[in-house]
Amino acid sequence: GGGFGDLILNGALFFEDFSDKQVSVQRADDSGNLNRFTTNAGSVEVIGTEFDFVWQPPLEGLTFAGGYTWLPKAKYEELLDSNDSAFQITGAGNCVIEIIDTEPRCLISSAGKRLEMAPKHSASLRGSYTRPLYNSGINWFVEGDALYLSKRFDSRDNLTTFDSYHQLDLRAGLQAENWEVLLFVDNVT
Repeated sequence: GGGFGDLILNGALFFEDFSDKQVSVQRADDSGNLNRFTTNAGSVEVIGTEFDFVWQPPLEGLTFAGGYTWLPKAKYEELLDSNDSAFQITGAGNCVIEIIDTEPRCLISSAGKRLEMAPKHSASLRGSYTRPLYNSGINWFVEGDALYLSKRFDSRDNLTTFDSYHQLDLRAGLQAENWEVLLFVDNVT
């Protein structure tokens, strides 16, 4: 409190050890068509930290909030898949030949690959300012949200990535108890 306003800070360090995480794999069926199947990864580990805040400065109606997450480790520790898909074998980059029903297949490992859709860095920031419109029972407001995600892989083979991403959204409007008028722009940049 005081002259600085009200500030709430939260932080966490975390370690997550998943057993039997469900992942999607491609395999050929008896007629040679590729189909998606769900299998269990033996082990996935995630180590990270996150921080978030909410700040209400001494200016009434003004609020800022944000957060940051850092995932230095988010990878498969163990994921073995018996597969005959050239795409999956190439993506894994390894193969131990095994014979199943007299047919050769590859036992591929994704151990050491980064978990899909897990950026190392992500951050968000939000600001809003709300004030009453005279004594009408209506509030006017302006808001903005910013989001950042660093590069991340789209699948467990780690061959294809989504580039880092940022977005800025803006909103302004009027709000009463039972209605709202809103003007917004998504992805200003």
